[in-house]
Amino acid sequence: MQTDLLRTVTRRLFLDRQAAFWLERLHPTWSPHELRARVVEVITETPDARTFVLRPNRHWAGHRAGQHVNLGIEIDGVRLTRSYSLTAPARADGLLPITVKAIEGGKVSRHLCHDARMGDIVDLGQAFGEMTLPALPRGAFLLLAAGSGITPLMALVRDLAGQGMPADTTLLYWVRRRGEACFVDELRALAAAHPGFRFRLLLTREAAQAADEAEGRIDDALLGAHAGDLSARQVMACGP
Repeated sequence: MQTDLLRTVTRRLFLDRQAAFWLERLHPTWSPHELRARVVEVITETPDARTFVLRPNRHWAGHRAGQHVNLGIEIDGVRLTRSYSLTAPARADGLLPITVKAIEGGKVSRHLCHDARMGDIVDLGQAFGEMTLPALPRGAFLLLAAGSGITPLMALVRDLAGQGMPADTTLLYWVRRRGEACFVDELRALAAAHPGFRFRLLLTREAAQAADEAEGRIDDALLGAHAGDLSARQVMACGP
């Protein structure tokens, strides 16, 4: 009896491995067990930041705006994994955008921004993270982003905009220079379309020029000037 059971288990494992082997050669995202995705679009956001639009396979379980994923790629024969935020809520087409900034000494981020192409296959983990909106957003929100920390907050802003901006929302976004800022045109368009959404681009190494720009690092005076009474707001913050 035990011998028959062992043979059955061994045969099943062999068949599963054979199936996985041939599926991966027919289509790299086809896998009986593993979550993978194909890069279907690459968008240049700034000189050193790219948005990668991913099409996951059937193992993707979904996500909420503000969450992130572990992404795995192979570089020089070594499998490396990094965590990146999804920059949009769940989409009807099932695609997943992540935005990556190439950082000095960052092996994965620099590889993605300089070498990744449409058609590349990446490993994914399921979405995780608790910086998400309530089911029915109400009241007032203050979103504080610095550098690449804009990515999960951009997903929250897009989620709120998709619901008609049901909560009063202010986004303060710090960068050293305006050329480093992602999504500025979209954020300005959303601010123009939704009276309840205010956007400020805060520069630490350049002078402000546009009406929605200001200068300075975070402090009580700056927050008071641009966000008002903090005790009346739910605050979410993310840095690089």
